[in-house]
Order: sequence, then structure tokens, then C-alpha cells
Amino acid sequence: MLGGWWQSIKEGYGEGGINGVAGAIAGLATGYADFVGAGLSNGYKEAKDSWSFMGAIGGFGFMDSIIKGVKDGWSWVAETVKGLFTNTTSQQAPEPASETIPALSILELRRRLKEKGNSENEEVLANKLLDYMEKIAERQSANKDKVENGEWYSAFDNTKEAFDYIQTKKLLGEPLTADDARMLAQTMKQRTANGEFAKEFADYIRDNSDKFDGFKIEGLDVKDDKSIIEFANHLSKTSCFINTIFMNIVLSPVTEGVPQSFGDMYVKAQESKLIGENGINSTQSMNTEKGVQAWIDGIIGAGKLDVEGYFKGDGTKESDIMNKIQDLAGKGALASGGRIDAITHSMMQALVNGTWGIFDTGKYSFVNPRPYGEAFDKYYGRNNTSSFWILTIQKIK
Repeated sequence: MLGGWWQSIKEGYGEGGINGVAGAIAGLATGYADFVGAGLSNGYKEAKDSWSFMGAIGGFGFMDSIIKGVKDGWSWVAETVKGLFTNTTSQQAPEPASETIPALSILELRRRLKEKGNSENEEVLANKLLDYMEKIAERQSANKDKVENGEWYSAFDNTKEAFDYIQTKKLLGEPLTADDARMLAQTMKQRTANGEFAKEFADYIRDNSDKFDGFKIEGLDVKDDKSIIEFANHLSKTSCFINTIFMNIVLSPVTEGVPQSFGDMYVKAQESKLIGENGINSTQSMNTEKGVQAWIDGIIGAGKLDVEGYFKGDGTKESDIMNKIQDLAGKGALASGGRIDAITHSMMQALVNGTWGIFDTGKYSFVNPRPYGEAFDKYYGRNNTSSFWILTIQKIK
């Protein structure tokens, strides 16, 4: 299949000149349609298996010209062929903050790795990323009806898997997108009882019972499975602030010290005395820069990320916070955090077409989370916003 796709591009380029570039782009579109038509899963498997093929064609003289032609015709291709990660409704997934067409991304990824020397470690990471892309495509296809109706589903099994996918992209230098933020938020859906997020945390407690026993959390008996389930359910219902911290750290540029799962972050928070005796409440203010910074430093270590934003607890008026929120969109961060007074709820946002769209883990009583990518000002207002912040790489002082 990939060979036929490549042949279409090669033949188009062979016409020469501007027409040849256009033909190459047309060949890509035709081949990409065949790629999708053959099935998402099979397409990714063949893309992965084509490593040696791509290495062989890397020396052909027309490779750079074809890639350039594809890039020059990007807008036309983007209109002709939609990205696999962009869902069919704006509620479930907005346009990614950094638009990519996965099939083209695979080609360019392989080309970049070849130029860098194609180290063994990079090949391992690239193949891992391709495996994840295959799984994402399969999950999206299997949940097509939910995607179209804006209903909740998860592309990953748990927060550890979502972290590993995002970490792999960062280690390869691949840009993170709003869709990555969505897929991370999906793994942390808050529910009344026995949701997948709560089950993940309950399993984590069981696997780390000695540590949790040492935390002396009120009401938690690690030897009683009913107690574990009840605590995990209670935490998942009220974890919006901790969720927001975790997602912002994972989506930040930092790769060292990032917790590999929600459970890992919870343990680090306990060890850093960021969580009270009931195992739920923050010991730090959620509405001051100092309080949020204490969380970031306690989780990944001081000197890595700075909290930048506006906080009611620091004396900024709620109306002034709303006036300044959009200023944070131009400071290089993909994600942001914020808290709403009226419903005492924290949420994560990500950039969607230059402005903040919400990627909420949901109020636990909702069947579905708030629609992904909705404009932040639908929920944040001039009279109810107590904080809004981003994480930036800490500058050398």
C-alpha cells in the first residue's frame, strides 16, 4: 500500500517544475485517501513496517523536493485530507494547536531521524510513537459514535499510558497539540463511583500499600479493599485541582522529574506535604502564585518551571484576571490552569486556534465532561475567576 502511495507521488513529481510539485501533492492526496481507505490500523502497521523502505529512498534526489512540494501545498492538502486526530465534532476535539497530518508526520519523522543519524534510541522511540498512533486510531474508530455525539471515551487505558505517549513525543521533539491535551484529560474523567480513573488509583494504592499505609490517611485502611475503593472514589470525585497540576506538568516542555502517572504524582505530593491528613485537601492555597508554585516545585523539584499568571489571593481583582487571561496565550505554553469560585472547580485549558479552550476532567455528577475545546470564557467570568496561570521554563536568575 505504501509503495503504491509513494509511486503516485513519484510519478506526479516526474512531470517536472511547478506542475510536478502540484502533481506530487496530488499524488500524496490520492495515496493518502487509499491509506485511510485501507483502514487506520493497517495503515499505521504498514507505516511502521516501512522503516527500511524509507531508509532506502532517503538517498533519492527527489526526496527533498517532494517534501518541499508537500509543505508548499500544505493548506490545500489540509483541506483535502483531514487529520486522523481531528474528530468530527468541535465539541469532542477542536483543531489541534499545531496541525499535522499523521501520515505525513510519519514520513517527516523518519526523514528527520535519518538526518540526525537515526540512533538506536530514536528508532525505539519512533516505533513506540507509531504503536501509540495505531492504538489512538483504533480507539477512535471503535468509538466513532461517541466521538460524533461528543460523549466520553478514552484513547488510552490510564494516565501512565497517556504520560508515556506525551513523553515520547517530547523526547523526539514532536510538537504537542490540543488533541494531546484532550487525550490526557480523557484518562482522568471524574465520576460518582467506580470510574476508570478511580479504578486506576485503587490499583495503584494496592500496588503501593506500604507507602500509603505510611501516609496515615484518615479513613484509609490499606488492608481493607472496601476502604481502598471508597477512598479512590472519593479522591477521583474531588481531584480537579490535583488533576490540573498533573496535566500542566505533563504537557510542559520539561522531561526530567515528570511523574509517570497520577498515582506517582499523588505519592510525590504526599511526600512533599502538599496534601492534608484526609488525603484530599491541598495544604497550599490554590488561589495564590506561591501556593501553585509550591505544588510544582514539590512535584518536579525547584528551578525547573515558573508559575506565571493572575491570582485573586494575591490581590488581583476577578475582573482584572479576565482582562489579562488572553495575554498568557502568547507566552509559549500549550496548557494553562485556572479555578472558578462559583463552583469551586479547577480546570486545564489548552491553546485552540490561538485562544484557550477548556479540557476539563469533568464535574463528577456529569455523565460526560464539559465539551472539549469550548472557549474558556463560557465558564470563566468577570465575577467568578479566582486564578488563571501557565507554566514556563524557569529563567536563569
